[in-house]
Amino acid sequence: MENNSNARKFELIFVLQIDMLLAAFAISAVGFALIFSGNILRTVIYALQCLGCIMIFVFGVLRFKASGAKVMRIVLYAYAVLEAVRAAILNTTGVGPVPAAIARLVLALLACSCILTAERIDKKDGWKAAIGIVALEIILYIVFLAGFPGVMLGRLNRFMPLVGVLMAGSILLNLKQHQITE
Repeated sequence: MENNSNARKFELIFVLQIDMLLAAFAISAVGFALIFSGNILRTVIYALQCLGCIMIFVFGVLRFKASGAKVMRIVLYAYAVLEAVRAAILNTTGVGPVPAAIARLVLALLACSCILTAERIDKKDGWKAAIGIVALEIILYIVFLAGFPGVMLGRLNRFMPLVGVLMAGSILLNLKQHQITE
């Protein structure tokens, strides 16, 4: 009976994780296509987010290699680099100093949280460290919606910061899923 319960949890987590990654990839790809010729910094971020979604899918969901923890550690380090790049090239023109500082701080904390999660991935409750990534991404999403006026200008702009929440949620589900099966 317990194996059947674990199988259902595994299927639900797997489907939810793929849905989150597909949504994140679709939003990033549309942003990349629409912004490609306009703003090079945003284009770089959307391209890196697309690459991050692909990496999480290939190395996290499909797990081609047997050493899943080692590969997920690499994915988490790459995600940390993405967050550091986002912090470095964040455009704060027309944004108040407080939301700009909070956004940069949260992005820096996200990079640190990714590294912490990568270091704790082998632990029995290592997936709990990924909850911090999700929480910080949600905080960042709220900061972008409330403090960055350009985010609310277009329909698509509202969903661009959501990509980080979806990617972080997918990482959390991946780590939780493999904790269930091991």
